[in-house]
Amino acid sequence: MTQEALAGSLNISIDHLSKIEHGKRGVSIDLLLDISEALDVSLDYLLKGTIHTSLQMKDLIGRMQELHDQMAAIYENPF
Repeated sequence: MTQEALAGSLNISIDHLSKIEHGKRGVSIDLLLDISEALDVSLDYLLKGTIHTSLQMKDLIGRMQELHDQMAAIYENPF
């Protein structure tokens, strides 16, 4: 995505976006959320560089549910 496209989708100027990217301007929580949604990345990724896409989170939640179900089955039928 280009700066122009992102700035347009966020309703901010390219100059504003450029200053945010270079650390010359702060950003509100609301704008961070909008950037996160526009780029389809988590806030963790924007703030810390930690990669957790929505697909990764869905996969993780699915695996956790499977483990929960397996543990529940073992608890109900220990032998």
